[in-house]
Amino acid sequence: METNIEKYNRLWNDLNSEVEKYVDSVLPNPPKVFYEIGVDYTKYPGGCHIRSRRITEASYSLGIYHNHKKRQTAKDIEELKNKIVAMPDFDESKIFLHWQDGNTSGAIPLKALSEPGKSLNPEDLKEELQKMIDLYSPKPGHIACEYCRHQRRPDDLVYKTIISPNWKDRGFRSPPRPYCKDRQCWGHDQMAHEG
Repeated sequence: METNIEKYNRLWNDLNSEVEKYVDSVLPNPPKVFYEIGVDYTKYPGGCHIRSRRITEASYSLGIYHNHKKRQTAKDIEELKNKIVAMPDFDESKIFLHWQDGNTSGAIPLKALSEPGKSLNPEDLKEELQKMIDLYSPKPGHIACEYCRHQRRPDDLVYKTIISPNWKDRGFRSPPRPYCKDRQCWGHDQMAHEG
């Protein structure tokens, strides 16, 4: 006779094997890498570049979580059965690609690869990259907003101070920095520095 924990684990493992079959049917040969447009003003002229993200695995977001209690009860088994029955059909929009890049990792939905700025082929991003470089590269007589990096004429900017521990030697205040006058860039930058 099967114990409650064995019944629970069997149900869970059966569900996971169905999920794995579905993911394998959608991605029989999962990609090893995807590319996206990144921004780093310290390393790249114009700030924009194409960076690669190594894909480590594909997963499916069930919306059901494993109950890790030491002793599952008949009620726990019944709840899991009800969740499995109520679960909608598998859907490609719930497949995620997990990636790693050095010490950074994350996951993106599979459908995000069709959005602008991401692709399985770096050549597909070159035109969009050039548009971004043209938008963000320095222009004569213009100054970049400290937050959004858009090039603006000096009369379209306002100079504000950020309060942050980054400037301990200046009494926790930054030197005046340029921000867009018609947008909320200063407020967003202040919140970003508050952590």
